[in-house]
Amino acid sequence: MLRSHPLVWAGCILLVTACCAYYATARRAHVAATNPSHLNAAPDAQTVLRSNGATKEADIDAQLKEKTHSEKPIEPIVEPMSLGFEDDLKNWLQPTARWNYACACEEIPDWGKAATISDLPDAKEFGNLMQRLDARPYQGKWVRFSGDIKRAVTVGWAGFWMRLDGTHQEVLGFDNMQDRRLTGTRDFERHSVELFVPPETAVLSVGAILVGKGKIWVGHLKVETLDRPRPPKYDASKQGAKETQDF
Repeated sequence: MLRSHPLVWAGCILLVTACCAYYATARRAHVAATNPSHLNAAPDAQTVLRSNGATKEADIDAQLKEKTHSEKPIEPIVEPMSLGFEDDLKNWLQPTARWNYACACEEIPDWGKAATISDLPDAKEFGNLMQRLDARPYQGKWVRFSGDIKRAVTVGWAGFWMRLDGTHQEVLGFDNMQDRRLTGTRDFERHSVELFVPPETAVLSVGAILVGKGKIWVGHLKVETLDRPRPPKYDASKQGAKETQDF
């Protein structure tokens, strides 16, 4: 019967061909989904941050180090300058302006001049205002960076920060107040960060950050050494350096 109907044979051949094509397509999809190289591919960092819905604490540490280093290298200044913003933001770096954060200065009656950090539409990650200092005057000493902060933070937090970099940009100490973050709305309060500066430190960076949305005012800043004995056994990991170096 089949020999007398060649159209039946043609139909069977088409059916078998379609089944083979479907199997091949399904097989390629399976291999693509289970291939170890596909599973182990590193996702884009920004995609990870967006998918998490918020910037992780460890990411803030890493980016505060990485983003300033990714800029064109800037020679550290010998000593802190314009801590009272006498020259507005001259001598201050704004490495995160491209993330839609604005820095400016405001004269506050009966208080003085303050620098501000505020978010703009589509702000990402965090806003940062900083100085890079030559660490040689501070080597082997405890250093405190302090100032007054006023805040109106609607999402996230704010604080001061300090980072110690070695000659090869290895992080020897780091503190950005994440464990005592400033949230909500408050008038000016005094806050500080303190670190021991080991002899191999090349650059000491200080600044203020706004992580999220809102506005902060900072002023009456001071960088000073403390009359405090050197730690019995210096351990960089106890100054926040280890978790930052891991990124």
